Amino acid sequence: MLSWNYRIVRKTSPDRASVYFEIHEVYYREGGTSIEAWSENPIAPSGESVEELKSSFELMAQAFQRPVLTIEELENISRRCDRNKQSHGD
Repeated sequence: MLSWNYRIVRKTSPDRASVYFEIHEVYYREGGTSIEAWSENPIAPSGESVEELKSSFELMAQAFQRPVLTIEELENISRRCDRNKQSHGD
């Protein structure tokens, strides 16, 4: 079963002129240590009530207590996963 949390991801603009940060959902393999996937688009807090919005915001705030990931790091993980799937015939 996959687990997930919010993580801050460091990105570089296409022209390489600036760096910026966004929050993404990151999914982990069973055991919770190896990244399996992440949301393609950044996530914003949302909810159907003020309490749900607050809960969403609080979960996102926990991302500041975890190491920042880079988009390059995530793309490398994705390429490795793709190669593994191809070599296993998935």
